[in-house]
Amino acid sequence: RAASGRLGVRAKVTGRWPAAITAAGAIKLQDVRRVASEPPITAGVEFDLTAREGARWVQFSRLDASIGRSRLGMRGTLDNRGRSTRVDIDIPPSSIDGGDLGMLLALAGAGPQIEISAGEPVRIQARVNGDTSNRQDLAVTGTLELSELSFRHPSMTRPLTQVRGKIALGNNGFDVTEFSGIIGGSDVAGTLSVADFSAPRVSFTLTSRHADFWELMSFMKEKAPGAAHANGAASTAAPAD
Repeated sequence: RAASGRLGVRAKVTGRWPAAITAAGAIKLQDVRRVASEPPITAGVEFDLTAREGARWVQFSRLDASIGRSRLGMRGTLDNRGRSTRVDIDIPPSSIDGGDLGMLLALAGAGPQIEISAGEPVRIQARVNGDTSNRQDLAVTGTLELSELSFRHPSMTRPLTQVRGKIALGNNGFDVTEFSGIIGGSDVAGTLSVADFSAPRVSFTLTSRHADFWELMSFMKEKAPGAAHANGAASTAAPAD
């Protein structure tokens, strides 16, 4: 349910329901706000799909979405014929405009208290395969490239800015390389690895040319319950001339 905006739908459906149908068309949102305080959302989706057994099995031959100036694609299948949902989805090389990150969070249900933006487009490519009800059986691989990103969560005392990095998604974990960012007057750079999402293990190596120890220690307002264990190393270096 939206507070304001326009919705447009165009579709062509052939076949016999619920046995099997094919559908092609487009859906467009124009300046839609779920609540008046949120920024407007302009988005569109063009699709070409086949559904069988009352849509218990769906194959997307094409699902191309535009959100603001961002372009995202998806190909693959959703299978609900068993006791859980199995997916085999490919996200081809896509681009998320830095100014649209907040809009994507709003579409995902995040509140307006999360602030995120980027000076450069975020590049993404991914593959998701497995049982969505069993994280251990869900394989997620791909890459994500960030540049000039700024992020602030209500739990943070100050934003993390000028973030750069490359994220390699792997089975039940991810690695961050070429990472750098600024917290207040402190800069950080290095690598980060997270393994086993069910009981996360974090390892990292960080360096800083200028670090305010107490500023970094007070970065988060409070420690989150059940925080993951972390192993790592950090060092500081004098600024280069």
